[in-house]
Amino acid sequence: MTTDRLLLVEDSDFLGTQLQDALRGYNFAVAVVSTAREAARHVAQNEVDCVVTNYDLPDETGIALARDLPDSLPVLLLTTTELKSIAAEALEAGVTDFVHKDNIVGEMNIVANRVSVVVRAGRE
Repeated sequence: MTTDRLLLVEDSDFLGTQLQDALRGYNFAVAVVSTAREAARHVAQNEVDCVVTNYDLPDETGIALARDLPDSLPVLLLTTTELKSIAAEALEAGVTDFVHKDNIVGEMNIVANRVSVVVRAGRE
């Protein structure tokens, strides 16, 4: 069984640690960065199966980051923003799926399942 390699882009240390620990519990290898610039550098230098990114990043949005990543790389967007207001732009930029961040710490199985789905879909 191959371990899927995730890049988590999250500027909150607390949420980043919570997500990283939870996703590792689902057998994902997780690297964490806090900015879109660091994410682009990481993707250019490492094999990554999926990017899980916060919408609000210090240097740009997760949507702008998705636009800059390879089209074949699945991107899951974490957001507190109402999806209706960003969905069309996000999908056009290459975002594969969305997870709303409300109560996300208690719902890690949902995040892990979504990541698994987008990684599998990206391989097909």
